[in-house]
Amino acid sequence: MLKQLQNKILVKLIVILVVAVAAINALSALYFGQQNAEGMRDNLRQSIETLANISELGYSSLVWSANEQPLYILNTAMLGDRNVVAINIYEDENFLSSLSKDLKTFKIDPASRNRRFVIPPNEKTIRQVSAKVSYEGRDIGRFELFYTERFIDDEIVQRNINLALSLILTATATIAILYLIVKRSLIRPILKLAEVSSAISQSNDYALRGSKTSDDEIGYLVDSFNSMLQSIQSYKADLKNSMEELRRAEQKFRSIFENALEGIYQSVLEGKILTANPEMAAFLGYESADELIRSLNEEGAELYVDLKDRALFLQRIQANGSVKDFEFKAYRKDRSIIDISMNAHLIPATGEETALVEGMMKDITERKQAEYELQKYREGLEKMVKERTEDLDRKNITLNNTVQELQKALDHLATAQKQLVQSEKMAALGSLVAGVAHELNTPIGNTLLVASSLDAETIEFERAYMTGGLKRSMLEHYLSSAHSALDIMLRNVQRASELITSFKQVAIDQSSSQRREFFLAEVVSEIIITLRPAVKKTPFDIETAIPEEIEMDSFPGPLGQVLTNLINNAILHAFENKAQGSIRVEARQREGARVELKVSDDGCGIPPEHLDRIFDPFFTTKLGQGGSGLGLSIANTIVTGMLGGSIQVESTVGVGTIFTLILPTVAPAAKEDRTD
Repeated sequence: MLKQLQNKILVKLIVILVVAVAAINALSALYFGQQNAEGMRDNLRQSIETLANISELGYSSLVWSANEQPLYILNTAMLGDRNVVAINIYEDENFLSSLSKDLKTFKIDPASRNRRFVIPPNEKTIRQVSAKVSYEGRDIGRFELFYTERFIDDEIVQRNINLALSLILTATATIAILYLIVKRSLIRPILKLAEVSSAISQSNDYALRGSKTSDDEIGYLVDSFNSMLQSIQSYKADLKNSMEELRRAEQKFRSIFENALEGIYQSVLEGKILTANPEMAAFLGYESADELIRSLNEEGAELYVDLKDRALFLQRIQANGSVKDFEFKAYRKDRSIIDISMNAHLIPATGEETALVEGMMKDITERKQAEYELQKYREGLEKMVKERTEDLDRKNITLNNTVQELQKALDHLATAQKQLVQSEKMAALGSLVAGVAHELNTPIGNTLLVASSLDAETIEFERAYMTGGLKRSMLEHYLSSAHSALDIMLRNVQRASELITSFKQVAIDQSSSQRREFFLAEVVSEIIITLRPAVKKTPFDIETAIPEEIEMDSFPGPLGQVLTNLINNAILHAFENKAQGSIRVEARQREGARVELKVSDDGCGIPPEHLDRIFDPFFTTKLGQGGSGLGLSIANTIVTGMLGGSIQVESTVGVGTIFTLILPTVAPAAKEDRTD
């Protein structure tokens, strides 16, 4: 389509030239041809300058970043104009990049990419335009744009030939008409378009637009020009937004980089540090990151205390592409040594770019010191535990020996206790025998006295009968006395039999500890009977209040031993320095198949400091005075063990003492019973 438009313009120009040449003379044609050639050259130069001004925006960021590939792309686009033959780019005064065409074929020569273009001495048609490159208000470089007038000269020659032919074929009047037509339809719109272009060049306002006055090629040119301006305006806005986003991103990255709490760095693989943040410089003892970078040599040897760590780091990062938690010792600026932990990754080399290492470092000296102290503490603790264990082992051996000795002593003590308990039982049986002898003495003495009297009367009765002096009254008296004597003897012998039976039961109970059913009142009465001979020797009384209906399935022997011990304890301790006193044994049935049995006295009482110890074995205040210290201990053991109950004591000094026994009516099974 562009070629068709070009043909239409050529046709229009040819017609104009033919008419003009026919109307004017050759000199006028040459004059106007020369003017047209100069105008075309001026227009070409202005077009090139405009192109240079427009391109300045694109080159500013690329020269600033020194990014070669985008520069090459933009240079290639610029050389897309057939009149542009070469471009040289400079950063400050240093050559940065270039691209040019082969001056014979006018095609882009890739080999010229980094070769500065110089106008050949024999080339007279090449011109040069220079422009500065600015970034954020300051000049950062320049570029040189080279264009050729060869195509313009060729076109001028052709136009002159056409003009000459037109002068021959046209007339002067036609030239005037055609001139007005060309001026109105072609020159004026182009000049207006040039004015807009000039205004844009001066104001850099790409919002300006050309005015379209026709729908021909000039109108299409105006539309294309406006479309180009729209594209440039959009590109400029996008570029501005991109630059702003880039600036914010750079600012954000810079803030993170500068304020990070860990050291951040970038270096070449060989060790030279390229960039470092203030934190890294601080913990390495440098005033600034620049001082750190200047101070370390290219191999980075000043940083590592042991170069083997450096070699190990290079080996790992080249093998794995990264390292994590790599620890090594490093020198600070003052040559003091700290511990460093580093995480880093490798950026492989690409093309002419060398391999880089980026990473983070942190000072772990305090942590390592703490770990060292902790290790020392653990070792000390392990040593202490070992020493304590050995000491405990020795003490355990000593303790085991002591326990064995104590066990032996306990066995001896248990044996002695059993012997003492047996002694207590034998003493109780001795008391029982004494009681039996004392209680049997009365009925047997009475029987003996009555039998003696009856024997005397029988002798008198026999003598009277033998002498014949027996009288009826004497016989009646003898029979009456015999009946009376026999009655007295029978009652006393029966009493003796009952006492023997009772004593026999008590003796069996106390010696065998057999379980049986019994009435509590009977057992208590039998126990009291056995104790009366001992009590009669004292000024003290024993009273009982036991309901007849209380029946128990328990161990009467051990229960009797408990009562005997409690009563004997009262006789021995309660009435010291007292002329009289009483002991009371009473019981009552309680809920839950239990019996409450109390043994109380109105004696001197037990001191409070002794109450907690009265059930302890061998505790007595009458040691050597008839007290063994086992009476209450044995009573407590029997009550809480075999009888399955509990015993409590209440005492008030000067008032008396009460022992309270809570016993189940059915005693728990003994070990022998459970085994059976």
